Amino acid sequence: MPPKTERPLASHSSQELECLFLRWKSADLAFGSDKFITPQERGRWLLSIQQTGAVQYYDLDAEMSVAVELIPAQSEEAVITSTIDYDMDAPFLKFNIAFCHRTQDAGKMESYKFQGNRCICKIWNVEAILDDTRHVIGLIATRIAWFPFGVEVNGVPMLSLLGSNLACIAYIMSLSRSYEPCLLRIINWQQAHENPLHYPFRVVERLERQACVQLLPTGKILVTEYGNYKLYDYLTIPEGNYTPEQPICSYQPIWNIKGPSCDWPFSCFFTGSRAYVIIGEYALVSMLAFDYVSPSGTPPSMNIVYRDKTVLLQEKGTYVGAKRTIALVRLHTLRILDYSSFTTSKEPVVLRQEGVTNINIISYLIADDNIGRCVCIFNGYDNKYKHQTEFHVVDFGRLPNQLAQSCQAILADCL
Repeated sequence: MPPKTERPLASHSSQELECLFLRWKSADLAFGSDKFITPQERGRWLLSIQQTGAVQYYDLDAEMSVAVELIPAQSEEAVITSTIDYDMDAPFLKFNIAFCHRTQDAGKMESYKFQGNRCICKIWNVEAILDDTRHVIGLIATRIAWFPFGVEVNGVPMLSLLGSNLACIAYIMSLSRSYEPCLLRIINWQQAHENPLHYPFRVVERLERQACVQLLPTGKILVTEYGNYKLYDYLTIPEGNYTPEQPICSYQPIWNIKGPSCDWPFSCFFTGSRAYVIIGEYALVSMLAFDYVSPSGTPPSMNIVYRDKTVLLQEKGTYVGAKRTIALVRLHTLRILDYSSFTTSKEPVVLRQEGVTNINIISYLIADDNIGRCVCIFNGYDNKYKHQTEFHVVDFGRLPNQLAQSCQAILADCL
């Protein structure tokens, strides 16, 4: 699971390659160090998604980090959910981002033909802007798809995007006010964009409650629902247009195992033909490893990679990575949970806030453990009870001199 650069390695100078290597190694040394590390602000691209679907980005390497509009507001009503698909094969930074909008009448947005649709999908492509020296200086977005989910869909709380496929959990309208059937659909969004009124899709499973889904390469999808982890080969499921009639059958998964009974979104990493799913739940971090290219019918085992009853993970304040979990715990303290050493960092990083009180604070954590960058976001109220949002960037890749010297020694051994 090597780090991904925003431009090809061949376009880097020797000095730039050295800086990249030192940063990756310094992050590993910093995370594994038992010494206190003073937080330093750094980073690069930070996306901010508003309720209207507007997206702004911040270049945290700039002297003055200001919000730059990437995607304009797309709806007067709230965006239900969004998801990102990174193009790992593109030479420069590139990804698609999908949104689901909830609207009372889609006809007001596009055309009278779509009246009655309550949920709309929009997909944007985001690419890097290059200067004359082929360095990345910004981002640009282009809308590439638009389609309704269908008049029968009342909500879409979960999306997963991979290539031309979009997996969605859809609440289906029902005559019963107390129960809405929940279906897992897989849509080829390119076909849906070309024929938005009549496009085929696959119905994988009828779910009893909200679940989490992750599309995998080679036509697989992982579904978690209340402690059940199921792997499907969705290419074996026929496509059809089931509107307004919905199939009542569910297809058999390749395997189904029990795991943490938490429906938090999980992290998925790939190495060769194997997928590694990391799940953080309260005081546990678990790993599920399996072959997604040619999976056997024998279910894999769920292994606990970290356990610490003194550190309670919070859903929005936890980053679950391939090497370690970073948790934003009480008193706005960052804890590094390293899997290999099975120990918690002895000296946590404390975020000191200015201008935000402890009144109704909601904390979010975004991180990349390859380069050692963490972004902590706080929504709260100041002393005058005025709502505000601020973020703190902590960079573990910029170290005290003694750790930086260790990185230089590692580099010298590689030359």
